[in-house]
Amino acid sequence: MLQNEVTMPLSFTAIKAFEQCPQRFYQERVLKKFPYEQSEEAKRGDMIHKAFENFIKDGTPLPDYAEPFRDWVEVFAEQDGDKHAEFKMAMDWQAKKVGYFRGKNIWIRGQFDLLVDQGEQAVMIDYKTGKSKFADTGQLELMSILTFIHFPKINKITGALVFIDEKKVIRDSYSRDKMPEYIERWTNRSIPIVQALTSRKFPMKQSGLCGWCPVIDCPYHPGG
Repeated sequence: MLQNEVTMPLSFTAIKAFEQCPQRFYQERVLKKFPYEQSEEAKRGDMIHKAFENFIKDGTPLPDYAEPFRDWVEVFAEQDGDKHAEFKMAMDWQAKKVGYFRGKNIWIRGQFDLLVDQGEQAVMIDYKTGKSKFADTGQLELMSILTFIHFPKINKITGALVFIDEKKVIRDSYSRDKMPEYIERWTNRSIPIVQALTSRKFPMKQSGLCGWCPVIDCPYHPGG
């Protein structure tokens, strides 16, 4: 599959970025014209993620900035089952497990914040320090595909987006017997990216996000 086309490792974030605007995707992720600059909000999120990871893995005391979320992380740490924090996964275009960094023909890369493996069932958690207004459980579905591939004994997953600042949880559930449906959905969302990479055609797309786009010479940019 796709052996004669140009491709690149994709992720939930990359697929969403392409769907929002193919041209911005091209400029940022293919040409790399605009180096990523981490916002203060993103830095805070990374610090809290790391604090949670260390607490769950080896009981490292929470730093002051993460202390307000102790109730959350203690609930996560007390879950019954084998815990895997910040676990990196990748699969190829045949939906087979491959190495995250050096795997051949990588299709999707991803990692969950926490997986609690309880045998045939598992709980998968993604911590969020942003707002829940634009929450997308598609991320949980895609991570579930990877999890089913990397953990063959797991058949059911309860996924949760946990918005710790808002104290809000958005849940969904996933089943191994629905894997063909999940894979078809994400294949269909990925194919347009491969076609664009092969043809080098990345159309511009107008949206409410144009004002935050670094491609200021685009006719849709309000400052262009």
